[in-house]
Amino acid sequence: MAKARVEAARKRKSAGSTSSVSTAQTYLRGAEAEDKKAATAAGKLADVSDKIARNGADQTSKLASLASAEKSEREALARAEDQRHRRQKTERDAAERKADRQRKVEKDHVREMARLSRASVPHVHLRPPEPEKLRVLYLTANPSIDRALRTEAEVNNVLAALRGAKFRD
Repeated sequence: MAKARVEAARKRKSAGSTSSVSTAQTYLRGAEAEDKKAATAAGKLADVSDKIARNGADQTSKLASLASAEKSEREALARAEDQRHRRQKTERDAAERKADRQRKVEKDHVREMARLSRASVPHVHLRPPEPEKLRVLYLTANPSIDRALRTEAEVNNVLAALRGAKFRD
């Protein structure tokens, strides 16, 4: 673009220093052509500058979107990890509760078996027996009826044995 303007200025100067009208016109047409080249180049330069600016804005936008997407992904991963930890904790707690219940059932079973294995005789308080009067029956055979049977000595021996047994304890 700068070359074209320098070339256009040189041709105009040449057109002004020449004495021939046709040569001056040729130099002026060349200068106009160089000016058109410079204008076209300036337009292209403006278009390219606009494209570069749009590209820079697009890159900035895409980088912001990428950063936002990465942040969202990290947050989603963190939430998933937290959820996984909570689920594992819930499962561990449930397993602990189940094990506790099982231990309690086993402990109750052991207690019940121990209770059943003990001799379980109910303690009934019985009144001591009341002393009874002792009756002794003497049966003897007496073939003759005319004379009486004498059992006083035997009765006295039995009474003495009973008295001795009563006071022995």
